[in-house]
Amino acid sequence: MHPPEFVRTVYSLIEKARRFFIIGIFTFIVVSGAIEIFLRYTPGMKSLGWSDEIMRYLDIWLVFLGAGMAAKMNTHMGMDFFVRWMFPARLLPLVRRISLTVICATLLALMWVGLMKTLSTRDVLIQALDISIAWFYAAIPAGCLLMFVEYALQLIYGGPPAAVAEGSA
Repeated sequence: MHPPEFVRTVYSLIEKARRFFIIGIFTFIVVSGAIEIFLRYTPGMKSLGWSDEIMRYLDIWLVFLGAGMAAKMNTHMGMDFFVRWMFPARLLPLVRRISLTVICATLLALMWVGLMKTLSTRDVLIQALDISIAWFYAAIPAGCLLMFVEYALQLIYGGPPAAVAEGSA
């Protein structure tokens, strides 16, 4: 089954945005970390008071955005050896579909819980700056949504839309 053109277009936009944010966040962490180290060990210079906390919170975004990339490339840890040992080859596609369905349901539940946590912390500010911690908790529902999209596409089309289109050409 081939994905429609609009699915491939929307997926391409999501993929570009995800890569942009991963590169941007990682660049910010590296640059601000390097500046912080330089300032901390240079006599007479005062270190940035906010950088450590912001870098730790941005790591959450990196983990959740990167988890979506790992889902896309099918590189999350699995139990393939056990599944192949336990089930006959003819049942493996069914077992795969069942496991993808369970993963999608779990991601939807985690996304809901993360969204509720994000909304409940809207008025809580981080210590270093006047920024709501909800911006950092938002990584949980956003990352789970991106992982859900990846696993749902694997369930429906057998992989990301671009890979399915390339594999059929």
